[in-house]
Amino acid sequence: MLRVVIVVGTLAAIAVGATLALGGSAVDKHGARVVRFTVHSRYVHQPLPVVAVVPAGASAGPRPLLVFLHGKGEDQNSNLGDSMFAALARLGPNAPDVVFPYGGDDSYWHDRADGAWGRYVMNEVIRQAVLRLGADPHRVAIGGISMGGFGALDLARLAPHRFCAVGAHSAASARSTSRAWIRDGSAPWGATRRRCG
Repeated sequence: MLRVVIVVGTLAAIAVGATLALGGSAVDKHGARVVRFTVHSRYVHQPLPVVAVVPAGASAGPRPLLVFLHGKGEDQNSNLGDSMFAALARLGPNAPDVVFPYGGDDSYWHDRADGAWGRYVMNEVIRQAVLRLGADPHRVAIGGISMGGFGALDLARLAPHRFCAVGAHSAASARSTSRAWIRDGSAPWGATRRRCG
């Protein structure tokens, strides 16, 4: 349960950081390492940039992985602010690795006519992040803001046993689509069966 709280706390810090303007000033990474790579997606049929953050310091074993999905009109760099790096530093050895994939301007992170964005996250982003960062493939959490919040909730709905935690800040919603499951401001919540810690 502690890891779920830690991951959700980190998600909240990232979301708060996303609302702050960086203003061109240097970001204090608190010793974290930023890893950039490209996913040559067979699901979206294009190369897509991804940014990952590995917290400073040692951990007792492979760290959990937090997949953070950006909002509409944002990109893989939008949430790399001071508050996100500070939150990871405060967590010390309990901090997760965090991966920020690029999801297009308005993909809503689900499979659609212009690409299988959900499968891109599930089968390509997570797999490559685990391999490149050495993260624990059995402790993967997902979250996002706005469009990314919708995507996180939707992917967790479709693969509930894949994630140890899910969180969304200001999640977008849809009233009538075949994929939408958030209706009238409510969402089905239930405990996940996999633990982050």
